[in-house]
Amino acid sequence: MTLVKIVNKKVSLISKATKLLWESSPQNFFVLCILSVAMSLPEVAGLWVWKEILNFISLSLTGAEPMIEKICFYIFLHLCLKIIASLLNKLNTYNSNILKIMVDKEINKKYFNVVNGLLPQDIEVAEIRDKLEMIERDAGERTLGILMKIVELFQSISLLIFTSSVLAVIDFKIILVVLLSIIPISIAYKRTYKDIFIVYSERLEKLRYVKALRDTVHQNGFVMENMIYKVINYVETKSEELINEIIKSEKKLKKRVFIREALVENISMMLTYVVKLMLIILGISNNNNLGSIVMSISAFDKINNSILNISMISNSLYDDGLYLKAINDLEEYAKKNSSNESRKQIISEINKISFKNVFFRYQNSKSYSLKNISLNFEKGKSYAIVGKNGSGKSTLVKLILGMYSPLNGEITIDGISICDYNRYSLYDKSSVLFQEFMKYPLSFYENIRFKDRDEGEDILFNKACELVKLNDLIQELPEKDDQLLTKGWKDSIDLSGGQWQKVAIARFFAKDGLLRILDEPGASLDAKSESEILKNIINDKFSISIVVTHRFQNIKKYDEIIVMKDGEIESKGNHAYLMKNSAVYRDLYIAQKEMME
Repeated sequence: MTLVKIVNKKVSLISKATKLLWESSPQNFFVLCILSVAMSLPEVAGLWVWKEILNFISLSLTGAEPMIEKICFYIFLHLCLKIIASLLNKLNTYNSNILKIMVDKEINKKYFNVVNGLLPQDIEVAEIRDKLEMIERDAGERTLGILMKIVELFQSISLLIFTSSVLAVIDFKIILVVLLSIIPISIAYKRTYKDIFIVYSERLEKLRYVKALRDTVHQNGFVMENMIYKVINYVETKSEELINEIIKSEKKLKKRVFIREALVENISMMLTYVVKLMLIILGISNNNNLGSIVMSISAFDKINNSILNISMISNSLYDDGLYLKAINDLEEYAKKNSSNESRKQIISEINKISFKNVFFRYQNSKSYSLKNISLNFEKGKSYAIVGKNGSGKSTLVKLILGMYSPLNGEITIDGISICDYNRYSLYDKSSVLFQEFMKYPLSFYENIRFKDRDEGEDILFNKACELVKLNDLIQELPEKDDQLLTKGWKDSIDLSGGQWQKVAIARFFAKDGLLRILDEPGASLDAKSESEILKNIINDKFSISIVVTHRFQNIKKYDEIIVMKDGEIESKGNHAYLMKNSAVYRDLYIAQKEMME
């Protein structure tokens, strides 16, 4: 990599960090810049003041008239500079802490914007998952680190400029020598942080996997399964193996870094003392007084440290570059998705959804999950999708919702390809109950409506709770529908599996969708509750209603039943037709009927 490319890369990383801080809070960032520059001024002024103190002490010791008053004055002046520096430092710390909170807020905003802009299939890509994990895990640590490095960078640059002017007055060639002395250690730091960048990239997925294993320990249901299967012993062993691999690579990395930096730092230290000797000899040959010589040496130390800090900070941004790059890459990707969707047609009505010779398989899978699917779903009709586990039922639902695109064939809504529609407008017109629904650490009301309560009555919320028979449960809760749900939070409670299922179904009914899909709605419900809920679905004449089910209690009432087998449509029709013409349907129906008897 050429020097120009290296510089450009570092400038790019620094500009990304600066942009992040500016977007978080322009006002606090501006104050940060001013304070960073201001904090270097007392240090530079202190060099001159201390030079005067030493000169007056030297004159007093050589037999000249004692200059106690002047020495006291400059000592007092030096104290004032120290007090000013301390106040500026405390003010900078206060401002930096506020800015850190603002950066955390900006990162939080970016994270949710990114997730909102990703497509369902994107979440399955390991690289995207790694980047999301990095943003989520490192948000606090990285933002603080970036902030502190930017502060140090500004301070070092300011101190370098002001102090160089002091030393340049003595001899400009000294500045060139200082720059040459810092080159070896700068190269070493660059290689070190590049090695860290590579190693950290390689271990990302391992770290994410360790976290996933660790997270299982505090999930609901883990304690019971651990008692039966002794899961924690295996999970601990598995995670320890991965951590040992990480430790091994870390030791190898640190060994290389130690040898390289120990060698280069010693060479740099020898060059530093050569420069100091040159300054002393130069000062003596020019008949400079003691204060001037000491000031030149102190100025050299400050310049040397400033250049070293600038080099270290810019090189260390290779490491932070992973984090910044993850945010920027995902932001750009999400914006591209959103931009593409914004140019597409908005859905206002859904009268008919058609599949024509559709084939689909998941990423990295060699076998098709759906094969040659041709179907029509019409407004005002109800459809049941049945079949054995793994027959493609849930995958079919995901394609109906536009979460995935078919590899071959076409899916249309009212004659227009689903790919030409804005997928977010399709989601807005859809109400879905997934088989694995979410249990949010929100209030009872928020779990259903996902918004703050407005003034007045929420008709949709009340209607949904009444339909699903949740009103009695609400009255039993200490905080009624403001009760915080899920375990692990102050004053929160958890619900039973059946109660959570009813909350999820109420969530479904509280949204008026033109496309309504339920995936196994009766998994945790009693037969009566399921029957009442499905009755509402089947009688809906304003939507396309689709139910994925393995329970045949209300199967006769659907307008059409779709039977799936191995990713294909084995048959379709009403109950009477399928009992005569579909062996798969007949076997499933009879088997369940015998179980119920």
